[in-house]
Amino acid sequence: MNTQSLLNAKKHLLGIALCVLIAMAAKYISLSLHWPVMLVCLACGFALNPFCSDKRLNAGINFSAKTILRLGVVLIGARFVFSDLAALGAGTILFIVIVTFALIIISLIAAKALKVDRSLGLLLGGATAICGASAAMAIAALLTQGKDSEHNTAAAIIAVTAIGTAAMILYPFILPFFNLSDQQAALFVGGTIHDVAQVVGAGYSLSPQIGDQAVLVKLIRVFMLIPVLIALGIYINKTQHKENTSENAEATKFTFPLFLLGFIALLTLNALGFIPEALRLWLQAASHWALIIALSAVGLKTSLKALCQQGAKPFTLVLINSAALIVFYGLYISFL
Repeated sequence: MNTQSLLNAKKHLLGIALCVLIAMAAKYISLSLHWPVMLVCLACGFALNPFCSDKRLNAGINFSAKTILRLGVVLIGARFVFSDLAALGAGTILFIVIVTFALIIISLIAAKALKVDRSLGLLLGGATAICGASAAMAIAALLTQGKDSEHNTAAAIIAVTAIGTAAMILYPFILPFFNLSDQQAALFVGGTIHDVAQVVGAGYSLSPQIGDQAVLVKLIRVFMLIPVLIALGIYINKTQHKENTSENAEATKFTFPLFLLGFIALLTLNALGFIPEALRLWLQAASHWALIIALSAVGLKTSLKALCQQGAKPFTLVLINSAALIVFYGLYISFL
């Protein structure tokens, strides 16, 4: 390795090391205070953003925000376990699939009405329809990187995590008044709360039976990350193709995202039982750490002043999406 390569590696290591340290501190704070770790990562990154103008950190921070993010998305594939999904029934599974895509369309329409950037509409639609911050980060990894991409990702994660956390706290107090069966309550909790951890918190606060079934419903929503990412990849490619000139036609040729191939490969191996339980748990932990390291980098790259310019619109859009989910699942469980 020549001197220049060593210098480049050192530049990467400095930025990566900073992101790792922030992620570790955020994890400790999260466990100590019982706060959502992803929000803590962002908060720490925001706080340190004014002090990270040193160009020696840029390469490592950018690497963490993009490459480590995509690694985390690949490793999400190890979270899937399908052995009990058939118990929900084909009708419920089909309903979840339809609602997932419908909600993303609703989010895009609402984003246009609110004059919100289309990319933010996609991020918030995917985050509310699928699995909260993890879905937002997976979609962010697929979208074209621009000057506002980090701001949009941060705004999406803050809004969807905050509202999902509120639902996790309120549902155990509100749902008992509706006299729902365990099946109905589980479908509502698993179908309308955004993050897996939030579903666990709300579901098991109601009862162990509701918690088990709610997590199962949530797993189907998480599984929808695969077709959504594939559909978005094709959609983004077609959009870019229309916007580019004929001279740039070769640049618009669709290239399937390699990180998504890795995601599907790991998912398939896990679904077929080729990954030992100990390794699967290790991969899940690695995915979690990769995502919070990447999120720390997103926070470092995001100017809080610029983020504040987003205003209340991201929260408004998440509320619209959440209300649509509540209506869809409320109507469905009324017929069960």
